[in-house]
Amino acid sequence: MERRAAQLFSRHVFLDLETTGLDPTRDEVIELGALFVEGGEATGRLSLLFGTRSPLPLAIQRLTGLADSDLEGHPPFASFLPELGNRLAGWTVVAHNAAFEQGFLEALPSSLGASLLDSCELLHYLHPELDSHSLDALVRWAG
Repeated sequence: MERRAAQLFSRHVFLDLETTGLDPTRDEVIELGALFVEGGEATGRLSLLFGTRSPLPLAIQRLTGLADSDLEGHPPFASFLPELGNRLAGWTVVAHNAAFEQGFLEALPSSLGASLLDSCELLHYLHPELDSHSLDALVRWAG
């Protein structure tokens, strides 16, 4: 158990997805950001855009700052899943509201045997006194 805990906390990839909406059965991933941290040091980053089948809703454009022209010529997210699987193998995946990301990642983390931690749940547990547990609030709180 102690060895498993050491593995769990030594290599993290902080993952964030931007999507065209909230429904993984209908909506698409348009952006992926990942920060790989090993032993407390950033060791790699990913920042990728993905094309979509249909135009971005105006609300998503305003939220993400992305326009249809930004996504033109980029492959769809589904084509990147095998490579993402290779990159995530052996890392603990950390995401804020991880269930949302999990919906768009399909079975990828579990098929890799990767642990998936939810930073929102952890923040609620560790700091229930905070007024907000949003990702923006977490970033402001952590400095």
